[in-house]
Amino acid sequence: MPAPSARDPALVAPSPRLDRWRRWTVRLAAAYLAAVTILALVVWFVAVESWPVTLFLFGPRWVVALPLGPLALLAAAARSARSGLILLAAAGVAAGPLLGGRVAVPTPAGGAGGAFALRVMTWNTAGSGAGNPAFQDYVEVVGPDLILLQESPPLEPGDAPPGWAVVDAGPGAVVLSRLPAVAAGRVTEADFGAPGGCARVQVQTPVGPIVVVSVHLPTPRPGIEGVMGRKPGGLAELEELTRVRDRASALVADWVGPPTDGAIVAGDFNTPVESTVYRRNWSGFRNAFSTAGTGWGTTKQTRWFGTRIDHVLYAPPWVCRGVRTGPSLGSDHLPVVADLAFQPE
Repeated sequence: MPAPSARDPALVAPSPRLDRWRRWTVRLAAAYLAAVTILALVVWFVAVESWPVTLFLFGPRWVVALPLGPLALLAAAARSARSGLILLAAAGVAAGPLLGGRVAVPTPAGGAGGAFALRVMTWNTAGSGAGNPAFQDYVEVVGPDLILLQESPPLEPGDAPPGWAVVDAGPGAVVLSRLPAVAAGRVTEADFGAPGGCARVQVQTPVGPIVVVSVHLPTPRPGIEGVMGRKPGGLAELEELTRVRDRASALVADWVGPPTDGAIVAGDFNTPVESTVYRRNWSGFRNAFSTAGTGWGTTKQTRWFGTRIDHVLYAPPWVCRGVRTGPSLGSDHLPVVADLAFQPE
């Protein structure tokens, strides 16, 4: 076998310039990983939702991923495997804890106790209501058993599928059910001190009566718009709206009761799961998309970004077999459809 040549690329040490380039690429990648990790820790573990966190959670979070492209190009040009691994870790932190990405984990099939299934759909109609042809076509295709509408005008004759129970708890809260259902209470805008409302419905099912609550909680939008528009007092308004959101969530969570006996709570929470407002008040329930969803599941759409603020929550013995967001039906919110199965231990 011939002796290796001095010109063999495997034996040629990198030039000092390339070596410096690699070191700087590693440093930049490590700095970016540190930055996204610190931001994730602030978002998830700071006890009070400060106004910068609120702006981040309700804004275009994808901006935190923008450095990945240039840094990846630098790592490739420097042929730095170490930088690539660091950036891969940073991408995981950005995509998951910061941007809210999820990967569904398959769950084992239920036994006989899981025979009763319920397909739940929630949608903030933004005033378009159940008479919207796009909504009616989607209901026909998806076949939900239970529909919770927010910001819905009163139903007109023919808006509901034939034979369905209709509970109009007003204003804006409408529940449609294939199964018998009756109103069982409500929370109004006067209780919140801000726009919103909730309706409690008791639904008769083959496994007994279950409590279903349609929620529409106060929004931080006026405060966010005030800050972005540099309105005098905008920051104070945003901070006050955060307190209003927290009080409203606490009030409704207390009104719903502990997450037991198969309660289902769904609707427009106006709060993403990363928010301390959500985690403090709703973490006892299981979130359908957090449990069984894949992707980002954004439900509130703008021209530049989306936010996941519409949720289907449930208590044992329900388990979630699948969840999806639907297409645009004429509102700035997308519908959420969750397949729940009743599975006692």
